[in-house]
Amino acid sequence: MKNSILSKNKKRFKLILILSLFLTLSSISPTFAKEKAKTTIINSWSVNDLVDAKRQGIFNNEMQKEDLREIITKEELNLLIKNSEDKLNSYNLKKNPNYKKLDFKEDFTRNHIINEVFDLVQKYDTNATNKDPAQYLMEKKILKGNGKNLFLNNISSYENAISFFTRANNYLIQQNNLGSKGMFYKIENNGNTIYILGSIHIGDNSMYPIDEKVIDAFNSSNELYVEVNITDQSKMKYIQEEMFYKDNTNLKDSLGDNLYNKYKLFMDKYFIEENNYINLKPWAAYNMLSNLPMNVKMPNSSDLGIDRYFITKAKLNNKTIKELETIELQTNVLSSLSDEDYKNMINSFLDAANSYGIDIFTQNSEDLKNIWKSGNDKELNLKINKGDKFSNNLFDKRDIGMAEKITDMLNSKDKNTIFVVAGAAHFTPEDSVIKLLENNGFTIQKL
Repeated sequence: MKNSILSKNKKRFKLILILSLFLTLSSISPTFAKEKAKTTIINSWSVNDLVDAKRQGIFNNEMQKEDLREIITKEELNLLIKNSEDKLNSYNLKKNPNYKKLDFKEDFTRNHIINEVFDLVQKYDTNATNKDPAQYLMEKKILKGNGKNLFLNNISSYENAISFFTRANNYLIQQNNLGSKGMFYKIENNGNTIYILGSIHIGDNSMYPIDEKVIDAFNSSNELYVEVNITDQSKMKYIQEEMFYKDNTNLKDSLGDNLYNKYKLFMDKYFIEENNYINLKPWAAYNMLSNLPMNVKMPNSSDLGIDRYFITKAKLNNKTIKELETIELQTNVLSSLSDEDYKNMINSFLDAANSYGIDIFTQNSEDLKNIWKSGNDKELNLKINKGDKFSNNLFDKRDIGMAEKITDMLNSKDKNTIFVVAGAAHFTPEDSVIKLLENNGFTIQKL
């Protein structure tokens, strides 16, 4: 019986994961009450480094404090060193055979921190051997300044150390060509340059830093295009409102007593209160249910998504953010099947989860993330199932719309450089946006 359930629903498990990876709004669930985030005080120059530090896992919420401009403590420094080494060792970097630990005074001055950072760098970088620490770190843009006024005797702030270690990690990873590649393309026409990064909407620390070629392309662009700007609160308010019934109907009415009780029992298991879902429409109830395994097993995966990273960077650097799609279109994709279809999908999900546990829905996510990091589009295609009406709606109609928008960018008289980030499944298959653009006469360069 269990084997038949597993076999019957294998394609649906795949679809659930694909939704999380390639449809921006699939990761949007009803808003639960959350503790208000505390404001962290930092200097403007360190914001970009802090974003990268959190993405790479060098700095995390457990290391947070109200004012990062304060003097760094021994515990904070030790954690930065440990997290940096853990990050670098995860790549199995070859160690420098000529490494010899520096002898320096541990007084928490900027000079002390610079020596700690250089000590980390020379563990893996043979070119650093016997070099002057400050000079070498400036050469590699880990330490920034004019070379005359580095304030080496000043006590170091926490944010100074975070920035130095983050840049050092980034330098070593990029030097060894280990940054995440993604599905990356370049198209030129009529004086316009369009960079396209096929992304996934969930992530983890192992996906950062992203390859410097991708970052350089982003930095050179005038505009960022994403599927939907998920940081725009008015858009999130719209989909939150669309998830709920506005009359006296509720989810119990739609699912029936038996299926609703089965749904409630599962939600109770994860301490999700009934008032969070009792008024949801079936498509939204399924969306919430299918998100649950990822939220339980990878609670920060949505925040670490690739598109969210570039939206954050665009905002920090005053880059214009535009959209390939509308919130209405993506909402329609999610709600495109009938209530009866969603009832069947909810029932199948619950049967599988109750029989096998929620790991069955996330077990392929590591493979998919590794494929994305390597930039292997052919291998990614093997994971994409487009054989049902929901998938056709998820991809085909949307691919045509995206191709039309990119075509307009390429034919524009503006002579723009634009960076596009959208789900990789829109670009890698044979019948994807890339193919549609080729059919329109454009030459696509896979980078």
